[in-house]
Amino acid sequence: GLGFRGLNKGVTATIGRNGVFNMVYFGFYHSVKGYLPEYEDPTQEFFRKVGIGFVSGTLASCINIPFDVAKSRIQGPQPVPGEIKYRSTLGSLLIVYKEEG
Repeated sequence: GLGFRGLNKGVTATIGRNGVFNMVYFGFYHSVKGYLPEYEDPTQEFFRKVGIGFVSGTLASCINIPFDVAKSRIQGPQPVPGEIKYRSTLGSLLIVYKEEG
C-alpha cells in the first residue's frame, strides 16, 4: 500500500539516516580538506583526497548507525506478528536502547 503503513513506512528514519550521514561526511570532508596542504604531485593529491574521504565516510557511517537501526526495525518484520512494536524513529531508538543497550 501507500502512505506511512506501506511505501513510505520508515521514511522519517530514512531521511534521518541519510541527512546525518551527509551532514557529517561533507562537513568533515570539506573542513579537513582545507586544513591539510595540497600536493603538487597528482598521485599524492589523489591519495590525500581518498584518505580524507575514507575517514569522513567511516565517521559518518558510525554516527548514522542508530538511525539505520531504527529504519531497519521500522521497515523490517515486527517481533510479534500482527503487533507493531517499532512505529517512530525516536520511539524505535528508545526501545532498542532500553532493551538492548
